[in-house]
This record gives sequence, structure tokens and C-alpha cells, in this order.
Amino acid sequence: MWCPHCREITVCAAVDPASFGNPSGQRWQRTDHTDIQWFRRGRVCQTCGHGFLTAEANEQFIGELVELRDALREIKANAEAYVAESSAAAGALSRLTASLNVLRALQVYQQTAHSGVIELTDEESQLALSGNKLAAVQSLRKRTALGLAEAVDLVNAHLKQSE
Repeated sequence: MWCPHCREITVCAAVDPASFGNPSGQRWQRTDHTDIQWFRRGRVCQTCGHGFLTAEANEQFIGELVELRDALREIKANAEAYVAESSAAAGALSRLTASLNVLRALQVYQQTAHSGVIELTDEESQLALSGNKLAAVQSLRKRTALGLAEAVDLVNAHLKQSE
């Protein structure tokens, strides 16, 4: 029999559970789970003298116990992974919010936030109306690129500060 003190299989004598100060009786049943029944025995390891209680139970119950332990282990692992991923996501969301706040402060973002398009300056409008649409588009592209470069610089600076 397995001795929990020696942590190996040894010869163990059967004794009355009452000799350990436990209530006497060998047939036991859970009142809150009437399908859980067992036969209790006191044991004394012949190698180390350690006394302990054992229970004889239906093997189907042992199989169910193992299955439930495995399921609980998986649930715990999933819960731990969820907590870790949630913390990481919360940090990423916080950094994204801070970066978005930087972008909101930029003129290019403000111009596109309401209409979805970037408005032409007076100079670009005059160029487009005079037929020089290429120059108007080039000016708009340059202005947008400068604004986006400024946004990238601001975001990078913000990220360096938050490290």
C-alpha cells in the first residue's frame, strides 16, 4: 500500500479508525452527495509507523474524480492565460488611447475627423480652379505627409516617455 509519509509502497497493517481518534465505523456516505460512499480503514505503515486513513471507493467514482481534476486544471490554465492576456490588452489599449490623443491634436487629423476628407487650403483651391490640379494635389500630398510625419514623431516621443 502507498504510505503518504514514506512516499512509497510498503506493507501497512489495518487498524480501527477509532485508534486515531476518529469516529468509529467503516461504512461512510456524504449526506450532501449520497452517491459518494466509501469503506474507511485505519492503516499503520510497517516501515515508518505512520498512521493514516484510507477509503475504498467505487472505481467509477475514482475515474470521475480524475476527469474532474483534469477539467479543473484546464480551466485554471485558461483563466491564468485570460488574466495575463487581459492585462497585456489593457496595457496596449492604454498606449493606443494615448497615441490617439496625440493624433487628435494634429491639424491633419482634425481636418479629416469630421468630414472624412482633407480640406484644401485657399492656395490649393486657387491652383485647382486655375487648372493647375497637379500642383494642388502635390501641395496637398506634401502637407498631409508632413502632418503624418509630425504625428509619427509625436507618437514615437510619447512611446519613449511611457517606457
